[in-house]
Amino acid sequence: MSLSLTGVDHIHVYVPDMALALGWYQNALGFTPVEKLRHWYDEGGPMTISNGGVALALFERPDKGQGHTVAFQVTGAGFIQAMAHLQQQKVPFTETDHRLTWSLYLSDPWGNPWEITTWDYREVAAALAAQPVYD
Repeated sequence: MSLSLTGVDHIHVYVPDMALALGWYQNALGFTPVEKLRHWYDEGGPMTISNGGVALALFERPDKGQGHTVAFQVTGAGFIQAMAHLQQQKVPFTETDHRLTWSLYLSDPWGNPWEITTWDYREVAAALAAQPVYD
């Protein structure tokens, strides 16, 4: 019998300051606390936050170093919206054309790496080509 995974349930993220982390994840990536799980945090566990079907478990601890990069999947339109949103929030990111997918790479203020990726390659390529170029 083999292991059958159906998706990502949650991801552990270690942060030194819960209030700052909640603000950053809400403003930069649209996460909000999962109220029905707040008791875990009140009892010394993680603060669970979510955006759509993605959940993060924020653990307030001293520096744990960088962990694994997690890639959030978006549509082509969602990718363009993510670029605009991150720019508006002044979150530095790197845009990468993988010739099959497009990705945005960013880090939270504590060095945790994140990726936002789309398989809608042609849609994003066309949208980016239509954007004005500034010198």
